Amino acid sequence: MADDRPLHSLDQLFDLLAFVATVPRRLASD
Repeated sequence: MADDRPLHSLDQLFDLLAFVATVPRRLASD
């Protein structure tokens, strides 16, 4: 997690965004 690579940070950010975007769907489909 001590990586300061912009690409790596963007990858993590998009990963987090994608995860957050699926949360409401999962809750709504329950």
